[in-house]
Amino acid sequence: EADQPPYFLPRGRGATFSFSIRVGCVPMDEPPPQPWPPSPTGRPLWLAIDRPLQRDVVARQLTAWGWTVKALPPEVRLWREIVNPEDGVLADPVPAAWPAELHATLLPIPAGRPLLPSLLAEVLGQPRVSVGTPMGECGITKPAGQPTLTDRPADLRVLVVEDNPVNQKVFLHILHRLGYTADVAPHGRAALDALDQQPYDVVIMDVQMPEMDGLTATRHLRQRRLAGPWVIGVTASATEADRDACLAAGMNDYLTKPVRPERFRQALERYWQTRTRA
Repeated sequence: EADQPPYFLPRGRGATFSFSIRVGCVPMDEPPPQPWPPSPTGRPLWLAIDRPLQRDVVARQLTAWGWTVKALPPEVRLWREIVNPEDGVLADPVPAAWPAELHATLLPIPAGRPLLPSLLAEVLGQPRVSVGTPMGECGITKPAGQPTLTDRPADLRVLVVEDNPVNQKVFLHILHRLGYTADVAPHGRAALDALDQQPYDVVIMDVQMPEMDGLTATRHLRQRRLAGPWVIGVTASATEADRDACLAAGMNDYLTKPVRPERFRQALERYWQTRTRA
């Protein structure tokens, strides 16, 4: 129709778009670029990582980067017979009974930081620990300055209160990337029961839930405990009235869906800043 915008097409008709880009040619005989060369000795990189899922993820990433990767058995006493002094051992956590003669092989993964490819790059880019170096001095030295969220203690007790299973998984995944684990309650009444069983530092509280919504649950929580945990409200509504309702119910902070990892991190950082000042 003449009065329709040009991007509205009659029913049953589609649109065809085309574009051109200029790219360079990569010779087929050149190997793909590597973030760093594989082990110059050709020796394997051993994994001493407790959690099987984490170990598998690291192994796949390192294999894609060209490293030969092998897993060490859990019995530390056997490592002397397996590991060559020219090898590297990627450890998380570092066993208390680490063999002294294998100090030079140690590549410790720092605690409390998400195990992302960038962190692996940092660890493998560091020089090996010299023989005789005290275990407390091992690891990556980070620049001085304001501590980031991943520098905080990893023993934060978090309760996620969310009825949607997909959102539960999203929240747990974000927390895991930030270095934390959490318990889950499907609605406000279950959250109150969980808080009666054990204390939590932070509660991620969805506002709209069956059985008992987040606002009602927070009011009950504040009536039972004068201070209690730090409550971060989460809702799909982004109006000023919704924000005021969350704060009036006793919530300390407020996020709107979809919750992005960076905003989630900022909300937890605000909690740590408040806790530090207290």
